[in-house]
Amino acid sequence: SVAGIAQLGIQRAGIVFVAALGGAAEAAVFTAASRFLVVGQFAGQALQFAAEPRLAELLQAGDRPGANALFRAGTAWLICLSWPLFLPAIVYAPLLMELFGPHYASGARVLAVVCLAQLLATALGMGDLVLTMTGRTRMNLANNLLALAVDVALCLLLVPVAGASGAAAAWAGAIAVRKVLPLAQLARSHGLHPFDRRWALAVGSCLLWFGGIPALCAASLGTGPGSLAAALAAGSAGFAATLWCLRGPLELDLLLRRGTARSSAAG
Repeated sequence: SVAGIAQLGIQRAGIVFVAALGGAAEAAVFTAASRFLVVGQFAGQALQFAAEPRLAELLQAGDRPGANALFRAGTAWLICLSWPLFLPAIVYAPLLMELFGPHYASGARVLAVVCLAQLLATALGMGDLVLTMTGRTRMNLANNLLALAVDVALCLLLVPVAGASGAAAAWAGAIAVRKVLPLAQLARSHGLHPFDRRWALAVGSCLLWFGGIPALCAASLGTGPGSLAAALAAGSAGFAATLWCLRGPLELDLLLRRGTARSSAAG
């Protein structure tokens, strides 16, 4: 689809502009930083696959309260799946970028900006998908084309000055446009939005265990591999316990039941 092509353009435009305006070395740094997005995108795609049929059913039946509840729960689940990946990556960005080679450590700022953009994208949920399901495909196309235009304009403005960091900032701006516009449109037309107590619980839990704990470990132990391992171990243990305690408010039992039912049906 044209919207899909526009989304692909948003993902690739930065690489093209950095290579053309900043040189091959800057383009390599930006490409390396963007590789970390793939892992987080897997979580989003899996959740979208699980929620899409039920969401379409609710919207088709005109059940706005049910659709809103699933939209909000799905956003909380998406945060719980994605933020534990991106928050530590911000704290340990130099270490992670060095995985591609010693000279890639200078791209730590690029990785941090990319991860911040992904935090925003997941926090705002699957608004573009929901907008399409309400029948507003042209509006979704316009949103994606506008986001692509913003990305191109910001790349032309920022890449000559800031190189790969400028491309990352341009990409973040495009993501903000592509995510904020559908939310405003859905709120106006259907009264749908992803924000409620579940959203706050998911954000707070992730910030505590995968933002606060890694920051504390980095401050006390440095930003080496041992510090990262300690941060992930402590954060994962605390986060798992927190999710278990909050499985009712976050409706994680519903997610688990759906996954079990889907596996049973497949078998």
